[in-house]
Amino acid sequence: MRRILITGATGFTGRHACRLFAATGWEVIGVSSGRSGGTGEPRGAAPQKTWGSGEALRKSNAGGEALRESGVCGEVHWKSGVCEEDQWKPGVSREDQWKSGVSEGTGEPRGEWREYVPPIVGCDLTEKQAVFELCRELQPDAVLHLAGQNAVDRSWQRPDETLAVNVWSTVHLLEGMRASGRGERGRILVVGSMLTNASLETAAHPYGFSKAVQVAAALNWHNWYGIEALAVEPSNLIGPGGSQGLCGKLARWVAAVEAARPGRDGQENPEGEREASRPSPMGDPIGSNPFVLSSLAEERDYLDVRDAVSAYEALLLRGQAGRLYSLGSGVMRTLGEVKEAFDAAAKVKLAWQIRDQGGPSPQPRDLSDILSLGWRPLIPFTQSIEDALEDERHRLGESNRKG
Repeated sequence: MRRILITGATGFTGRHACRLFAATGWEVIGVSSGRSGGTGEPRGAAPQKTWGSGEALRKSNAGGEALRESGVCGEVHWKSGVCEEDQWKPGVSREDQWKSGVSEGTGEPRGEWREYVPPIVGCDLTEKQAVFELCRELQPDAVLHLAGQNAVDRSWQRPDETLAVNVWSTVHLLEGMRASGRGERGRILVVGSMLTNASLETAAHPYGFSKAVQVAAALNWHNWYGIEALAVEPSNLIGPGGSQGLCGKLARWVAAVEAARPGRDGQENPEGEREASRPSPMGDPIGSNPFVLSSLAEERDYLDVRDAVSAYEALLLRGQAGRLYSLGSGVMRTLGEVKEAFDAAAKVKLAWQIRDQGGPSPQPRDLSDILSLGWRPLIPFTQSIEDALEDERHRLGESNRKG
């Protein structure tokens, strides 16, 4: 059985990746530093073993409850309406099972959420010796490097931390694989970001600079040392699981607005009635306060995170080392379309404030390289929005019951 280390295993993408790789026959070992996960809260999972001694690693020893609350383990967390990756029938394509509408194995309607808890180890990836020991002892066949500091705003405040977490962690993993003797046999996929510029001299923010250097390190370690490293730059990932992107924030806002007043499934509010504001789980005001969008015209590519982790497996199995791949849905959608999707999925009438401050839209990426590997996005945009919103309703309901 092939062994894969997944860094950032308790984050938004990491939790989906752990399920997908375990379902397709990999031995999955999740790596957690204890830094914040998908919903901005510290994650912990009582690691089976730890490497390193930093403050972030001490947080990862907090116990299993935070991981359980994050959706990594526990009860059925959401029903998404899509055939989940952990139920793919051997020898049958994901597309055919999507069309069939039935999960193999259980015979249940597609979309039953199946939790998976991989073995979790703690490692502060900014500590070189800790990473070297991790790679030497576990001898992975592959590494999916998802961990990082992914907030643009925080990168302005802490550029040093952003570079350490995003760049040096990557270098330590590349060097750790090389020193362990796995560099030319094992593979490492470094996940970058589309929020980068072609030139480092004109980087828009420290975060974009750090991700560009991270990708360059992976590709050059292949060129210099023959490491089986490759990189991918995904578009905006959406779907259930607590994303910190725009659609994740919108899902939390809508769920909180619905909880504050009856809606389509209950009694409508009288015309013009205003609710008192109270903080949402994100700390943003809800109720009578509208959600502010910079414009309706800006365009972005949105890809479901479950499709993304499927692409990551395709890259580790069939991608070309030393190459950078672009990943997305191939469809550019305006913020107006995003607004319409949430309006349609919400159980109440939503209040918006639209400004005319939109920036330039990025150019569509060429996806021919990833498509040539046989991967295709399967989950429709509207399904991703509905799943994300249903997940946030569940989280809010659980929080209210505990509170």
